[in-house]
Amino acid sequence: MLRATVLSRRSLTAHTFVLRVSREGLVFEPGQHIKLGVQGGDLREYSIYSSPVDEYLEVLIREIPEGAVSTQLRAASEGSHVFVFGPFGEFVTPADRADHQHLFIGNGTGIAPYHSILTTYPDLDYRLVHGVRTARHRYEATHYDSQRYVGCLSREPGGAFHGRVTAYLRETPVDPAIRCYLCGSCDMIYEAFEILEGYGITREQVKVETYY
Repeated sequence: MLRATVLSRRSLTAHTFVLRVSREGLVFEPGQHIKLGVQGGDLREYSIYSSPVDEYLEVLIREIPEGAVSTQLRAASEGSHVFVFGPFGEFVTPADRADHQHLFIGNGTGIAPYHSILTTYPDLDYRLVHGVRTARHRYEATHYDSQRYVGCLSREPGGAFHGRVTAYLRETPVDPAIRCYLCGSCDMIYEAFEILEGYGITREQVKVETYY
């Protein structure tokens, strides 16, 4: 377990923020996650938002009023310490990533591992489909290629698509040879996987990271 220093915190919405802490030599692959918490508190899993090429470590956090860890991390002041355990997970792109198309699907803060992956490998052939409620929840969407990012807004018109991620998938055929990644709520993942199977995509072609 690493003892890291809080470097900064930037708010993206009223309840979502990016916490930046010292990296302390942590080695990870883009797409992996860590366990994070304050001293004496519980640890919670968060996908790593930053890239292995960055000198710091970032996570994208949605503050939940009844959630002890997210509220403690929101309150952590610059210069204070948090504890990092990990990394964990196999939600990563394979070594032959440059030879394939990638479909990255996420809702809410489920975009976090894709931020890490695409910061590290900006030349990937990809489409990123991100489901959010409103335009202000498209967390730092300008980071991505505007021709490859599809914002699905479920509660207001605008964006590339008005509706949920799964509605977009039902209306937009997917190449059965593509590599697919699903990150977000379990309900979205179950429904999206069923849709992808209908396009001939096998379980072996899909990587899953569930947010609870």
